[in-house]
Amino acid sequence: MSVGRKMTSKIPKFDLSKTEDKLKLIILISGFIIVVGAVMVGALEYTMQSSFCGNTCHEMRPEYTTWEASAHSQIACVDCHIAPGIGNLIKDKLHAMVQVYQHVTHTYSSPIKYPWDEETIPNLVCLQCHSANRQYSPSGDIIIPHDKHIAKGVLCINCHKGVTHGMISERGVSKASVIPFDDWTVALAAKEMVPTYSSPRMDTCIACHVQRGEPTNCTTCHSQIGIPASHRNMPNWLDNHGIQAEKDIKVCDKCHSYGFLNPGQDQNLTVDQYARENVFCLNCHTKRPPNHGTEANQTPWIAAHGQIEKEKGIQNCLACHDIRPGVASAATSAEASKSTAVKDNGNSIDRLITDRPTTQMVNKVYCSTCHGNKFGS
Repeated sequence: MSVGRKMTSKIPKFDLSKTEDKLKLIILISGFIIVVGAVMVGALEYTMQSSFCGNTCHEMRPEYTTWEASAHSQIACVDCHIAPGIGNLIKDKLHAMVQVYQHVTHTYSSPIKYPWDEETIPNLVCLQCHSANRQYSPSGDIIIPHDKHIAKGVLCINCHKGVTHGMISERGVSKASVIPFDDWTVALAAKEMVPTYSSPRMDTCIACHVQRGEPTNCTTCHSQIGIPASHRNMPNWLDNHGIQAEKDIKVCDKCHSYGFLNPGQDQNLTVDQYARENVFCLNCHTKRPPNHGTEANQTPWIAAHGQIEKEKGIQNCLACHDIRPGVASAATSAEASKSTAVKDNGNSIDRLITDRPTTQMVNKVYCSTCHGNKFGS
């Protein structure tokens, strides 16, 4: 007798015409379902543990260790990354099959990218623990009406996406080429979870307010704030603040560094670059100044602007204007050798222009539009 026949002969046969055999078959199928179900539940429970990702997939070590170093370390990963409901659980586990394939084939992205949108982490996930009416403010000065933000459709993660992972993916520090995955420890992760990256930044608030057309004056968000002496004592502060900025831009930076979208972006910038990159500055510089007249009556300003430029300097103009399309900045002394002296009726004007690419475009009124070849148009 062949092996196949021997094995076949050992398979129980059921005569479904007999009640006894029907019961045996029902018991056998039920037992199989229970065993398979128990294995699946056990596997589901195991894969939903936070340690599963951190210890099984080395590419998740940065995310796992920053979670351990965060204020949310007592909250399971799935509590935030899987929205409530059996449907969301099934959807996530199906997507997990793609992640398993990427892990096995080493085709995952580095750094691990996670879409920050309403579908991935909706507000209802955060509201399982946090109240929409929360009025707590870390400094005691900041006004944070969470209920109004939620009513306006602002996502919790718009402000708080660094709370658990310190924005390591956005900053690129979780790349294997920057820090090897296996080198990530809780101690290392704690250094990446400093408030600069884990707490909401004021520039996030300002950028959102500008985008949504909400007010950005200090009293919108602060209940107590003093006006600096330099602002109070200098006549016509709004008209002359550029002069102070040109003397020492770091004085401005002490309060207004929040206007930069990336930490450290405010370093080593000229005054005109600072004004173009800083969201706070742009909020005013995108508006027509009162001394520029109106669209309907620009003649007085056009006649006077040359003298004002000589008094305040070209950088005052370059806070809003480009010399010509694509050329924004006045030269620093270090760049003078690379610059070209601008001539006016054969006389050298006391300024230098350099072809440094423009960054933030404020408006499309160029010096070269009227002055032509003097500015290399």
